[in-house]
Amino acid sequence: MTTARRARTELLPLHEERVRLARVVYEAGQSDVTPLRFAELDLLKAQLKVTRLEQRTALAIIALDRATGGADGRNAQ
Repeated sequence: MTTARRARTELLPLHEERVRLARVVYEAGQSDVTPLRFAELDLLKAQLKVTRLEQRTALAIIALDRATGGADGRNAQ
């Protein structure tokens, strides 16, 4: 499993659950909005990290394909 896939399937759900729980606590009046906003910010940071990992993976695959003379449409029959 790639790092990007693992981050998407394991890391993001944890952050999403943290946001959900922080929202429940806030809406119940048991906390101010600060923990909710921090949870949302951390989720956004995690989403950005996953996107960057996916981009790096895609760029590495493209570079490998080019380096090994992979199909680029010019050699197609």
